[in-house]
Amino acid sequence: MRRHLILVSALVAVGCADTTDSVPTAIDQTQRAIRNGTRDPEALDLSDGQLLALGWLHSRGRAAQPFCTGTLISPNVVATARHCIEGRTGSRIAFGVGQHPEDPAATFPVAAAYGHPDLDAAVLILGEDATDRLPELVPIRHNRVALTDEIVGREVQAGGFGETYDPSRSGRYFATVELIGVQRTEITVDGRGRQGICFGDSGGPVMTTDEAGEVVVLAVESWGDQSCVGVDHLTRLDVIDDWLGTFIEGGVPETECGDLDYLGRCDGVVAEWCENGAIRRQDCGQRGQLCDFVSDDVGYFCLDNPPCGDVDSLGECDGDLLKRCRFGELVVQPCDTEAGEVCRSDRGGAFCGLPQPEEDAAPAPTPAEDAAPDPGPAADAGVPGDEADAGAVDVDASPGEDDEKSSGGGDGCVAAPGAEGGEAPAGLALLALVALRRRRGGRTTRA
Repeated sequence: MRRHLILVSALVAVGCADTTDSVPTAIDQTQRAIRNGTRDPEALDLSDGQLLALGWLHSRGRAAQPFCTGTLISPNVVATARHCIEGRTGSRIAFGVGQHPEDPAATFPVAAAYGHPDLDAAVLILGEDATDRLPELVPIRHNRVALTDEIVGREVQAGGFGETYDPSRSGRYFATVELIGVQRTEITVDGRGRQGICFGDSGGPVMTTDEAGEVVVLAVESWGDQSCVGVDHLTRLDVIDDWLGTFIEGGVPETECGDLDYLGRCDGVVAEWCENGAIRRQDCGQRGQLCDFVSDDVGYFCLDNPPCGDVDSLGECDGDLLKRCRFGELVVQPCDTEAGEVCRSDRGGAFCGLPQPEEDAAPAPTPAEDAAPDPGPAADAGVPGDEADAGAVDVDASPGEDDEKSSGGGDGCVAAPGAEGGEAPAGLALLALVALRRRRGGRTTRA
């Protein structure tokens, strides 16, 4: 099991900071495998349906790459840690369930993600009821009873999809840890040098049974000892019961976004969108850009002004003028009207060439045709062979057409007839797209 680290005094938090010289690096830590992790829980009994309630957070389309753990506490609400969603938005996150991320029982899109305003806790609102797709799945409710010191000393169950440091062991594992302290907003547990919560288990649950014998989630993993078998700190869920209840009952907290969603909108040249309950803005004009819709992943954001307006590399006709965008510049070419050329377009784009022959215009008969024997009524059944051939020759022989076909390639970039020069580097467009995605994506964290 693995989690994200941040340094707190002598401990390493499951958050986002870099290691220092006094803390072993990730490479050093891989030499010390997690000990005694178990595939099945030992401190309490979980049904097969409850096992499915424990899942992992992953970027959409990358189910096999978990970065945090979470628990379904209602059919469409997942409890996890706030630092797991910082720099991310719900539209980029999905939630998988099953024993192995490489072979999920199901993965669900996240409609929205909300971090608690004060504590390291968060909820994911799934885009569907998970129990509709997996009727056997049984959510595990969160603890709503205020904890006291009476629970100190109890063995509780931690679970997650984090690092095991054993190539033969991956997916969902459990650790039995001792609850050693109850603080105002968190509990502390100790792996006692034998088992523990590790990298990638952030947001994962510590569970026990209540007085009625029902399994409940006490808290979600926040940060802990870098050894992964020592002391860990978890955010209590009973102290945020009212906040969690809002989501479980189908509501959402009031935010400043109103009807503005993550995809956003353009206010003139200013792009604005909602991210984790707050409005974010980017003045594209200050960057010499315009605001426009980029994609379903990015939404509305800043784009460079198109250098050629609406004209692309395929070109278009403006009367007898051929207009084409080449390497970011608008090229205007007048067709040679004295030679009979006109501006035409086909699937390969616009070009200057001779007018398209009339399809119903048959060539005048030659003396040889006059002398040919009458083919009889059967000739009415089709187009004479020499007429079809003549039409094909006329089309193929139009000046510039062979150049258009050869220069068009397979990427839609068509050079002007007879023009020199190669294609624009494809990498430029790719780099531009990557840059746009990064501007809206925020920082990437590995919890």
